[in-house]
Amino acid sequence: LKSKAKELLEKSNVRKAPVPVEKLASALNAIVRYQPFDGEVSGLVHNQDSQAVIGVNSNHAETRQRFTIAHEIGHLLLHQSESLHVDNQLRSVVNFRDEISSLGVDDSEIEANQFAAELLMPEEFILRDLKEISATEPEAAVEELAQRYRVSVQSMAIRLSKLGFIR
Repeated sequence: LKSKAKELLEKSNVRKAPVPVEKLASALNAIVRYQPFDGEVSGLVHNQDSQAVIGVNSNHAETRQRFTIAHEIGHLLLHQSESLHVDNQLRSVVNFRDEISSLGVDDSEIEANQFAAELLMPEEFILRDLKEISATEPEAAVEELAQRYRVSVQSMAIRLSKLGFIR
């Protein structure tokens, strides 16, 4: 997962945060469309022939939309056999996301979430940026990095924890 995210960043010449997820989707021949989806749908990816469409819930916060795009890019690259993937809290015949996947125990969802974190918050970028941030308190540092990377504070805190920078 890390190598796939890193490869995409390098191929697209992305060297600093915030990662331009729409540009990366475009580089993969995917069109990003924003729609006010009903219910708990955060996003979807429809892959047919050589064209993919990533649908993003326009009702969600920008940080959530960016994570959704990165997550759907993960499905595009990691789960190419799926022609339609919808991330939702309901389950249906088209691989809808359910309560189990939202808890992070469904393998394809875990992989797509890990990929999204690697793509939006690459370890090498964070290592470099940690040296530059002005905040001295851990909470303020997490907030400053979250703003720089245009991700939620929660996502940044989880990423920093997984990388061993905070407990």
